[in-house]
Amino acid sequence: MCSPKGRNAITQHSSIGFGLERIGVAAMRWPIVFAACLLLFTVFSVFNLLSVTFNGSVTGVLPKKSESFIAYEAQKKDFRNFSRDVAIIVRSPRLLTAEGLSDLRDFQLDMSLAEGVTNAISVMAAPSFNAE
Repeated sequence: MCSPKGRNAITQHSSIGFGLERIGVAAMRWPIVFAACLLLFTVFSVFNLLSVTFNGSVTGVLPKKSESFIAYEAQKKDFRNFSRDVAIIVRSPRLLTAEGLSDLRDFQLDMSLAEGVTNAISVMAAPSFNAE
């Protein structure tokens, strides 16, 4: 026999689907409406998916008027862009000897004279600091 609750018996019991099975029941009840909604959602998704771009910049995901982006832009104005810099780390057991420091100075000079290098900075090229 049929239950006295009829077609809504499925939706009134607790379920593991958190009530989402009601969408399926409604889709079975009104298939044309749900097909039209699905078609509209698909067209909307494809239209917006075509306009999604990523320029490779991590800051591209920040809203332009957010506090983080404004602080980033202020920092960028105050300091130069370090994104195209190359750092060379030198390790040597004799680095702090007279020969090692001489070799490091010569390496810095060679790097500053290399083609395409606009500036080479090392401890050897740092200006002297006068505390007085």
